[in-house]
Amino acid sequence: MLSINTIGLEAMKNFIAELLIKLAEKEEETNQLAIQVQTLEIIVTGLLQNLDKEQRLKFITHVETSLESLSHGPTIAGYDRSELNTSLSRLLLIQNDELKVSS
Repeated sequence: MLSINTIGLEAMKNFIAELLIKLAEKEEETNQLAIQVQTLEIIVTGLLQNLDKEQRLKFITHVETSLESLSHGPTIAGYDRSELNTSLSRLLLIQNDELKVSS
Protein backbone atom coordinates (compact mmCIF):
# COMPACT_ATOMS: atom_id res chain seq x y z
CA MET A 1 0.00 0.00 0.00
CA LEU A 2 1.36 3.40 -1.03
CA SER A 3 1.52 6.03 1.61
CA ILE A 4 0.36 9.61 1.12
CA ASN A 5 3.99 10.74 1.22
CA THR A 6 4.94 8.42 -1.63
CA ILE A 7 2.02 9.65 -3.76
CA GLY A 8 2.91 13.27 -2.97
CA LEU A 9 6.54 12.66 -3.85
CA GLU A 10 5.62 11.07 -7.18
CA ALA A 11 3.28 13.96 -7.99
CA MET A 12 6.04 16.43 -7.17
CA LYS A 13 8.52 14.54 -9.38
CA ASN A 14 6.03 14.57 -12.26
CA PHE A 15 5.36 18.27 -11.75
CA ILE A 16 9.10 19.07 -11.78
CA ALA A 17 9.59 16.94 -14.89
CA GLU A 18 6.78 18.82 -16.66
CA LEU A 19 8.31 22.16 -15.66
CA LEU A 20 11.70 21.09 -16.97
CA ILE A 21 10.17 20.06 -20.28
CA LYS A 22 8.36 23.41 -20.58
CA LEU A 23 11.57 25.25 -19.70
CA ALA A 24 13.48 23.36 -22.39
CA GLU A 25 10.75 24.19 -24.94
CA LYS A 26 10.90 27.90 -24.02
CA GLU A 27 14.69 27.86 -24.28
CA GLU A 28 14.43 26.36 -27.78
CA GLU A 29 11.91 29.04 -28.79
CA THR A 30 14.24 31.72 -27.43
CA ASN A 31 17.17 30.28 -29.38
CA GLN A 32 15.09 30.22 -32.58
CA LEU A 33 14.07 33.85 -32.08
CA ALA A 34 17.69 34.86 -31.47
CA ILE A 35 18.69 33.16 -34.73
CA GLN A 36 15.90 34.96 -36.59
CA VAL A 37 16.98 38.32 -35.16
CA GLN A 38 20.62 37.72 -36.10
CA THR A 39 19.56 36.71 -39.60
CA LEU A 40 17.47 39.85 -40.00
CA GLU A 41 20.38 41.99 -38.78
CA ILE A 42 22.62 40.42 -41.42
CA ILE A 43 19.99 41.00 -44.12
CA VAL A 44 19.39 44.63 -43.14
CA THR A 45 23.13 45.30 -42.94
CA GLY A 46 23.59 43.75 -46.39
CA LEU A 47 20.76 45.83 -47.81
CA LEU A 48 22.13 49.03 -46.31
CA GLN A 49 25.60 48.30 -47.62
CA ASN A 50 24.18 48.06 -51.14
CA LEU A 51 22.53 51.48 -50.97
CA ASP A 52 24.45 54.51 -52.12
CA LYS A 53 25.36 57.12 -49.52
CA GLU A 54 22.33 59.35 -50.16
CA GLN A 55 19.85 56.47 -50.06
CA ARG A 56 21.45 55.10 -46.91
CA LEU A 57 21.26 58.46 -45.14
CA LYS A 58 17.64 58.87 -46.21
CA PHE A 59 16.80 55.40 -44.93
CA ILE A 60 18.57 55.97 -41.60
CA THR A 61 16.80 59.31 -41.16
CA HIS A 62 13.46 57.66 -41.89
CA VAL A 63 14.08 54.89 -39.34
CA GLU A 64 15.24 57.41 -36.71
CA THR A 65 12.10 59.50 -37.30
CA SER A 66 9.93 56.39 -36.96
CA LEU A 67 11.70 55.50 -33.72
CA GLU A 68 11.15 58.99 -32.39
CA SER A 69 7.43 58.82 -33.16
CA LEU A 70 7.24 55.42 -31.45
CA SER A 71 8.80 56.82 -28.30
CA HIS A 72 5.98 59.37 -28.02
CA GLY A 73 3.16 57.10 -29.17
CA PRO A 74 1.18 54.41 -27.44
CA THR A 75 2.92 51.53 -25.74
CA ILE A 76 3.70 48.66 -28.08
CA ALA A 77 2.42 45.49 -26.46
CA GLY A 78 5.22 43.08 -25.60
CA TYR A 79 8.04 45.39 -26.70
CA ASP A 80 10.52 47.28 -24.59
CA ARG A 81 11.04 50.63 -26.33
CA SER A 82 14.48 51.22 -24.85
CA GLU A 83 15.63 47.80 -26.02
CA LEU A 84 14.19 48.47 -29.47
CA ASN A 85 15.95 51.86 -29.59
CA THR A 86 19.24 50.32 -28.46
CA SER A 87 19.07 47.54 -31.03
CA LEU A 88 18.18 49.80 -33.93
CA SER A 89 20.66 52.47 -32.87
CA ARG A 90 23.43 49.87 -32.76
CA LEU A 91 22.54 48.67 -36.24
CA LEU A 92 22.26 52.19 -37.63
CA LEU A 93 25.41 53.37 -35.84
CA ILE A 94 27.39 50.72 -37.70
CA GLN A 95 26.01 52.10 -40.95
CA ASN A 96 26.66 55.73 -39.94
CA ASP A 97 30.25 54.86 -39.01
CA GLU A 98 30.71 53.20 -42.41
CA LEU A 99 29.35 56.33 -44.10
CA LYS A 100 31.85 58.53 -42.22
CA VAL A 101 34.75 56.25 -43.13
CA SER A 102 33.79 56.16 -46.82
CA SER A 103 33.38 59.97 -47.03
